[in-house]
Amino acid sequence: MISLRHSPRWVMFVALMAGMTLSCGQRQRPNIVLIVIDTLRADHLGSYGYARPTSPHIDQLAARGTIFDDANAVASYTRPSSASILTGLYPSVHGAVTHADSISQDVPTLAEALAAVGYSTHGIYRNGNVSETFGFGRGFESYVSPDKNFWRGLKKAGVAKSERRFVSQTDDSLLTREAVPLIKEVEDKPFFLYLHLGGPHDPYSPPREAVAPFLDAPLTPIAEMFYTQPVKRQREQPAVLQQMRQGLVELDELTRQQVVALYDGEIVFSDQQIGAVVKALEETGRLDDTVILLTSDHGEELWDHHDLGHGQSHYRELLRVPLIVAGPGVQNRRIATPVSLIDLAPTILELAGITPSAGLAGESLAQVLRSRRVMPARAPVYAEGLLRLLGNGDPMLFRSVQAGHQKLILDFQRHRKMLFDVQLDAGEHNSLMTANPRQSRLLLDTLVNVHRSNLDSAYLAPVEVVEIPAEVEEQIRALGYLGQASDSASASLFRAPLRVMDVESHGFMGNETEGKLYGSEIDFSTLPPSSEQLLYGWGKLIPGRLSRGMARIAGARLERQETHTRWLFRGQVRVAERQVVLAVRIDGGEPTRWPLAVGEQFEISGRLPLGRSFSRFDFECEIAGLEAAGENNVLFRLCLTADYLGLDAATD
Repeated sequence: MISLRHSPRWVMFVALMAGMTLSCGQRQRPNIVLIVIDTLRADHLGSYGYARPTSPHIDQLAARGTIFDDANAVASYTRPSSASILTGLYPSVHGAVTHADSISQDVPTLAEALAAVGYSTHGIYRNGNVSETFGFGRGFESYVSPDKNFWRGLKKAGVAKSERRFVSQTDDSLLTREAVPLIKEVEDKPFFLYLHLGGPHDPYSPPREAVAPFLDAPLTPIAEMFYTQPVKRQREQPAVLQQMRQGLVELDELTRQQVVALYDGEIVFSDQQIGAVVKALEETGRLDDTVILLTSDHGEELWDHHDLGHGQSHYRELLRVPLIVAGPGVQNRRIATPVSLIDLAPTILELAGITPSAGLAGESLAQVLRSRRVMPARAPVYAEGLLRLLGNGDPMLFRSVQAGHQKLILDFQRHRKMLFDVQLDAGEHNSLMTANPRQSRLLLDTLVNVHRSNLDSAYLAPVEVVEIPAEVEEQIRALGYLGQASDSASASLFRAPLRVMDVESHGFMGNETEGKLYGSEIDFSTLPPSSEQLLYGWGKLIPGRLSRGMARIAGARLERQETHTRWLFRGQVRVAERQVVLAVRIDGGEPTRWPLAVGEQFEISGRLPLGRSFSRFDFECEIAGLEAAGENNVLFRLCLTADYLGLDAATD
């Protein structure tokens, strides 16, 4: 049994729940079954308009409940999204961000809250990313993964550790074999059951009979690699994916269609497990007293934007997920208003008769589920994610926000900012950044405000990195995650304050191979408000023989004059006692050089002609005297791109 904690924050959380009283009167609390099917796109279900018959049991559930047509995950990969489902807090607050991070010990969970009011709580999962190692088991009386026995069996059978991730183990029937007896044997009091199915997560390995109706020809060699075969055959798949992402391999249309068919076959098999769970509830007479919530932690890209998998973007195919709710008092209706999975925890609490804590980030959907009235306007849908890939350079950092049918995506790694109208452009292929700068600015303000609110959360705590047990690591590796690590730099980057003026800027830090330049940062703390905007910046340190130094751009400003736009940068560069020259190249032109006084603040400025939408500023800090000695004279390079659409357009 997993014991409940009594930390001050957890006590505060429980105390805020209206003294544990039933907000729905004194009637019996309903059973609650929360089903998360990993990696499930909404648009591949029949109830969401998909042509293939992938989901008859899920569609039956939807036919007697409420369907949310525009439900959105808070991240595009499992750990942070699932933690948000079970806490009602955003990833930057609960702390489970990368693959070695745990939900903070000070963050209360949904299971703890339900257990505190008398629920019997049980969790069964397939994906190692939601294991008890990472804090997901807190509050559950039982929290099990049938896969653990599978991995023990492989070890006993002598399968080498290096080979185990290539063995098929995505069999969701293992989960229902645990769930069905539990439903039949659970004690006679309200229960909460969290089922996290492996679903259509790569590797795509459905039973032959599940995928056969979708295949018209034998699998091509590359498609065969996606269909998991024992041990060595799938070794080539990661290399093929990498070559595909680099544009070195172009998959033919038949191969792509077959990979999608394999994905759909996985959905068919998962759907069968949903049918088994619903049947068990019905046979035990519990179905009429049970609220079932079915969703996914994220979707899957199937070459919608020239890639395959998840975690690599915040496009709609990765964030839009199914959300179906059925049970006592739940109306049969469809809702088009965008909602977020951050809303699930407060919704479940209210359905259980508990008044949700005001500290949760989401809004309860309980009243919407019980009513047929038009859904009122809601807060914008926000998502965030940071995924650090081993051996893959910089972390992938994303943030996005959607208000109505307007959606803004910030891709920090690729230095991209995109605006889409998801009603007119559901595939998100035509950015409206240039056409609609005002809407972009409004959504940018919204995004920054949500992030600021997260950093002010009462539940914000240090990121907790845990040691991963071998069996859990095996589960994660089997799903294609390479033991990706968390570090303080990742956490700092993810939780760094954002401002409208530098929402895509990020700091850089030196190391021994880059000349030991310490304390480097891009601060922009004195940026002015209003329409002036600095979009992003990046820095690269050049190897040298420096022992210590600091470079800082502390302020940036763009001012529109009658005949030109004036730019200004303030900052400081310090390298021991050496003279530094700042060279600035604008839009690839000839550089202008400014000698800088040692250790003192500098301020440089210049002019740009009107009519441009952006300019690129390339900075090089040179150390005087080193060039003559034949040494590398470049201390660091810094690129800043200034976007001043609002300066040359009509303002409010």
